[in-house]
Amino acid sequence: MIQMEPVEGGGVRDAHGVWFESPRALLMSSDAGGLGWCGCGDPDSVLDLVRRYLETTAWAWEDWGARHQERNAHAQMDQDAWMLLEYVCDAAGWTEHGGSVGGAWLTEEGRHALSILQQPVPEEP
Repeated sequence: MIQMEPVEGGGVRDAHGVWFESPRALLMSSDAGGLGWCGCGDPDSVLDLVRRYLETTAWAWEDWGARHQERNAHAQMDQDAWMLLEYVCDAAGWTEHGGSVGGAWLTEEGRHALSILQQPVPEEP
């Protein structure tokens, strides 16, 4: 699991003592076991898509039929882009799947990542 501790004055440190400006920045880092993304472009928008994917993947086996339909309706993007999210989250260890990546469920690490992504994004000063 990605470990972090808050730093007085802002930011977080990972398990190796490396400082990151936010928990989201830590999730993007390859050094901390995250996604391995740089911070240029608009990573917050893409992380929002990852958050939406993880939220619709957070289901229990008992609710599979209803959640699968909800998940497909909630995707609101083309299926190739949605499948890319499935592969990215699977490769990060945030989801686990049985016979198909499309039937994935969240791992403990995925629930942790989702809790970070559900935190409000701080506004730029």
